[in-house]
Amino acid sequence: SARGLVDGDGLDAAHAYCLAWEMPGALRRAVLGAYGRLGQGPVAVRSSLVCEDSASASCAGLLDTVLGAEGEPALLDAVRRILASAFNQRLWAYLGTGGGGAGPASLCLAVVVQRMVDAVVSGVAFSVDPVTCQPGVIIEAVPGLGEDLAQGRVRPDRYRIGPRCELQEAMPARDGAVLLDEPRARQLAELVASIADEAEAPQDVEWSFDGRGFHVLQARPITALAGRHVYS
Repeated sequence: SARGLVDGDGLDAAHAYCLAWEMPGALRRAVLGAYGRLGQGPVAVRSSLVCEDSASASCAGLLDTVLGAEGEPALLDAVRRILASAFNQRLWAYLGTGGGGAGPASLCLAVVVQRMVDAVVSGVAFSVDPVTCQPGVIIEAVPGLGEDLAQGRVRPDRYRIGPRCELQEAMPARDGAVLLDEPRARQLAELVASIADEAEAPQDVEWSFDGRGFHVLQARPITALAGRHVYS
């Protein structure tokens, strides 16, 4: 039972089982067939938990992500690692408090495999200011991949784009030029605003720029707004 997993050694046992799991032949063939259709090159392997993100709670960062997996053995190992991360102590402690809008019994996880973007700049963007709720787009950007930003290990450039997509403020994190010039920042803001319009809710968007154009990696509701914690 869910309670038995949390109270005993069940989580550790389930985690170890997933890491050692031998995928059934039919499923293995389906996974590797889909992987082959992505073409050559490294992939990102990440989680999609049913209760992961909502307007009131977030499990962001509580499950593993594997970047740069390449080749069938590495892919299968990454899939097992993502599944195993559904049984880590920090996630179940959060779910046990009602976090994520659901309890442990409703845990349901998919594994997503995406082609890696050869990122020059990556980051997150909010379709409204998550602290003040003022209209406009807030962009945070770091060089290369966005994993260090997601884990809080680097300080990003920060841009404030007004409701008419005018650049109001650009704050570089380091000496020299900002990572996104004004036309690129405005282009990204327009993209983020269009996602929020489509979703009919404020959005927290993960993005990457490969030197030619922007790639949207994920969009989720902004978990909490003014006066409360904001999870990104």
